[in-house]
Amino acid sequence: MPRWFAKAGKRLIERCRGQVLEVRGSDAGDVPGWVMVTLMSALLVAAIFALAETQLTAILTEALETVLP
Repeated sequence: MPRWFAKAGKRLIERCRGQVLEVRGSDAGDVPGWVMVTLMSALLVAAIFALAETQLTAILTEALETVLP
């Protein structure tokens, strides 16, 4: 095997390894953002349910009565 071929292969492997390591580390600090989005979504659902509990219950009951025998 020619030397230039081995060197080119080694450079290619090093470049690929660098790309993989760069991709792995790029989103490590984003976990708090996802936690915040999840908590805000849960609070929004709870607030909507607190405001419209009777209407939502009536809609669900009516829908279930049309489906169940």
